[in-house]
Amino acid sequence: MTNARPRPTQTKQSRSLFHWMDVYGALLRARWQHVPSRFLPRLMLLFSMALLYVANTHRYEKMLRQIGELEQEVHVLRTTCTTLQASYMYQSKQSEIAKRVERLNLIEGSSPPLCLCAD
Repeated sequence: MTNARPRPTQTKQSRSLFHWMDVYGALLRARWQHVPSRFLPRLMLLFSMALLYVANTHRYEKMLRQIGELEQEVHVLRTTCTTLQASYMYQSKQSEIAKRVERLNLIEGSSPPLCLCAD
C-alpha cells in the first residue's frame, strides 16, 4: 500500500506564477526568433533612450532632495544671521556701550565734539 495522495485537479484559476512565466516566456522566445535583424538598431536605440530617461529621472529626484536639504540649511543660517544682527544692534546702542565702558572707569563726554575746519 502506498501513501500516495490523489493530486488535486488544477482549474484555470489555480495556475501558479511559474506556469504563466513559462507560457509568456515561450511566447517571447518565439517572437524574438522572428524579429528581423533590421529592427535591432532601432530597438537598441529605444532601449538606450529608456535607460537614459530612467537615469535622468533618478538624477533629477536626487537633485530635488539635495535642494530641499540645502533650503532647510539656508533657513537655519538666515535665522541665525538675523538673531546675531539683532544682538549686535542691541549691543551697539549708546546706553549699552555706556554700561560696558563704566566698568573701565571711563566717563562719557558732556561737551559736544569739536569741529576742525580747514579754510
